Amino acid sequence: MAGALACYAEEVYNRLNDAERTRVRGVFLQLVRPGEGWADTRRLATHAELGERNWQLVQWLADARLVVTDRTPDGQEVAELVHEALITSWARLGQWVDADRTFRSWQERLRVAIQQWEISGRRDEGTLLRGGLLAEAERWLGDRGGELAEPERHYILTSIKMQEQERIASEWMRRKIISGLAIGLGLALILALLAGWQWREAETQRQVAEVQRREAETQRQV
Repeated sequence: MAGALACYAEEVYNRLNDAERTRVRGVFLQLVRPGEGWADTRRLATHAELGERNWQLVQWLADARLVVTDRTPDGQEVAELVHEALITSWARLGQWVDADRTFRSWQERLRVAIQQWEISGRRDEGTLLRGGLLAEAERWLGDRGGELAEPERHYILTSIKMQEQERIASEWMRRKIISGLAIGLGLALILALLAGWQWREAETQRQVAEVQRREAETQRQV
């Protein structure tokens, strides 16, 4: 059965033109969850993840019995492979998954992060990307942005915006600290100069008093 399904999938694929083949590759990749230390498995992909333009192709694949479409209880349209045997028996699909394993594994981790952000009501800034994770996301956004769903691009761009705001706030705080230190140093210098002047003034007065005392003593002796 698996062999027959693979042959049929290849036959359906060969009916497509070059542009459709490129798009169908992207669709099938979204229908497979790449394993990281375990076997690749099929996954439900939403209409939003696959995109409006590709959804017509999904329906065509459903008519060809390679994909099954359905609706979730909350009304989302979803699609998945008709059988997991496609992943292991259809050589072309296996090659696609292996070639894009790094990207798709990263995309699945990104979706987990987005779910956590959504659960927090998009209020928990700690669930946004930072540091190396954000740098990796920016790289994929530049290289494969067209294959990311709108919620994924929005999440990355929000993370970039938050990092920029934090950088500006940190720079402002750094300047404020430097300014405070400069003012404090200036005040300390002024106080030191004032103290020195007061000490010299007091010393001068002491010397004058000492001279006057000696003159008085001399006059007394005379």
